[in-house]
Amino acid sequence: MVKNKQQWPIRLHSADLSIQQITRAVTLSKNLPTAATGSKMDFDVDMAAKAAAEMGLQAVQGKAGSARDCLLYFASICLNRPGCSETLAEAANTVREILDSGAAMARLEAARD
Repeated sequence: MVKNKQQWPIRLHSADLSIQQITRAVTLSKNLPTAATGSKMDFDVDMAAKAAAEMGLQAVQGKAGSARDCLLYFASICLNRPGCSETLAEAANTVREILDSGAAMARLEAARD
């Protein structure tokens, strides 16, 4: 384990992790079905949850997009904070390798069994 030399709290810059999107949220399709009449929401919440879950699975499989960026961002923090990497950029590279190798999906599938 690497001793973390960074003092917390620190400023997190997505560009340091090679993440280009502006937000830290998963971008859902604007084509979600509308909510039932009388609902307080503009869209069908169940369909939005299903779409978000599908995007999450695709991110674990290594597919590029906002869900992968969110996963990369937060997993990098989780690796860096306890000292498993010296920098967030190093942690991000580790997370990318895990996603791209298929190891993350294999671990998820093993947990399902």
